Amino acid sequence: MARAVTFRQDPDPTPSDSRLDRLFRTEGGRVLARLARQLGPGRLDLAEDAVTRALVAAARLWRIRGLPNDPAAGLYRIAWNKAADLLREQPGEAEPLCGAGIAAWPSARRGLDDDLLSLVFLCSHPALPEAARATLMLKAVLGFGVAEIGVSLRDTDMAVAERLSQGRRTIRERGLPLELPSGRALLPRLNGVLATIHLAFSEAYATARGERAVRAEICTELVRLARGLADHPLTETPTAHALAALMPLQAARLPAIDDAGEIALLADLDRRQWDRHLIAIGLHHLERAASGGTLSAYHLEAGIAAEHAVAPSHAATDWPAIRGYYDALVRLRPTPLVRLNRAVAVAETDGPAAGLQALAGLQSEPRLAADPYLSAAAAEFLARLGQREAAAEAFGRAIMLARTLPERRLLQRRLDALAMPAASL
Repeated sequence: MARAVTFRQDPDPTPSDSRLDRLFRTEGGRVLARLARQLGPGRLDLAEDAVTRALVAAARLWRIRGLPNDPAAGLYRIAWNKAADLLREQPGEAEPLCGAGIAAWPSARRGLDDDLLSLVFLCSHPALPEAARATLMLKAVLGFGVAEIGVSLRDTDMAVAERLSQGRRTIRERGLPLELPSGRALLPRLNGVLATIHLAFSEAYATARGERAVRAEICTELVRLARGLADHPLTETPTAHALAALMPLQAARLPAIDDAGEIALLADLDRRQWDRHLIAIGLHHLERAASGGTLSAYHLEAGIAAEHAVAPSHAATDWPAIRGYYDALVRLRPTPLVRLNRAVAVAETDGPAAGLQALAGLQSEPRLAADPYLSAAAAEFLARLGQREAAAEAFGRAIMLARTLPERRLLQRRLDALAMPAASL
């Protein structure tokens, strides 16, 4: 039986909403994972509903009585009772739950426990639709709401809800297990988990809808999840550490990003506002990522992010080192976007003419045909060469291809700067 929930002798009579939010965000995924294991992954939607109701009930109770000695165990007991209530509303379902009995709440451990780790693997299962994996991860593991996920993934609430429904339906119909893969199956599945986390983080980090508070919170929680994987005995690999390095190194820039959703060039960010604690975390994991094993794209991307993070200014950045990382990344993953980013590094090391040469051939790439940043990069290089008319024409093409209003405003500012003295470009 689960141990009894007791309240502190000197409880805080009014725990703040922010404190409860942090507690629920930290423990909600563990509670859901434990409950889903008891109910079965086919009832993941019911478990999520029970945990949601438990969070509301716990917040109401704990604001009056103070926090219990073990909030996670208390939340789990409330969620179990809510699940029993929900099942009583479904004929023939209540008895299996009562027969299962409430499982003992596991002793607290640092990082991910095996229940939560199993849920992470379930949400990234290769049998799930790819579009549903990041959405399920954000909802089930990290406890974000539909609206928050919509901001993160730049999608409508309806689309998010549909992906969640599709993912849960696949879990139920395919009978996907809530368990950790073993043996040779572990590493390929872990790589899929890392890819799902990275996708969710990249979308949250890049979103341009002005919801910086939501974006920063989602990025922070995804960093915590990646670090948990890197530190867990079953999933601690150099690749996991490399991703746990890359994400905080990039998230460290968020405090310097405009609240209104404007896009700023990396060179224009105020580095004094960068989060030094996150940079230290990233450098720590980058060091551990170098312990051996296969060199992954995450290693190289983290190396690039680290060079930016430690440079005191854009001008003082070690561009030859970044160029070297991109050269290696092109050999490992020669995607058009990687080649485009490499061209920027080439322009910084060898000059704008070399940058234009590095862009040659990318115009015919279908994946870049509608990307405004290909034309924008060419425009920047042409402007540095003093070819202002050609640069203005290239900026005009980029503006026509802009996908969002913030992108269009950024490109328009760069076009307007062509009329200013050369030093402002």
